[in-house]
Amino acid sequence: VHSETKNSMKTRSMLAIALRPSNDAGGHYFMSLYTGKVLHAYLWNELPIDEGVIGRVGQLALNEK
Repeated sequence: VHSETKNSMKTRSMLAIALRPSNDAGGHYFMSLYTGKVLHAYLWNELPIDEGVIGRVGQLALNEK
């Protein structure tokens, strides 16, 4: 998911999993793999799911019980 850009050294994207469309304008809701929080975005790149992603989702699920 692409985050808003600023002229700084902060990351401009984050790993997330798509949850569902949010509106007719092309927005989607995503779950951040860093925090587990729901994000809203209009720009993203599709990437394959690897073992690291599967493990992180499992870890987030255990944390939430």
